Amino acid sequence: MKDIAIGTLAGKFNKTPNYLNTLFHKRNGVTFVKYLTSTRLFMEHFKCYPSEIRERNG
Repeated sequence: MKDIAIGTLAGKFNKTPNYLNTLFHKRNGVTFVKYLTSTRLFMEHFKCYPSEIRERNG
């Protein structure tokens, strides 16, 4: 699995990591790290891809 850091992602949008994490938390109800961790655990447990997770969760 490819490493994804909030700092790298924030840099791509020209935002600070703290701002991006706050925005993500407000929109999704969880921090970026918690979301990423739970998604990776789900993928590992069910042996599926992100597109399948999106389909299952709307």
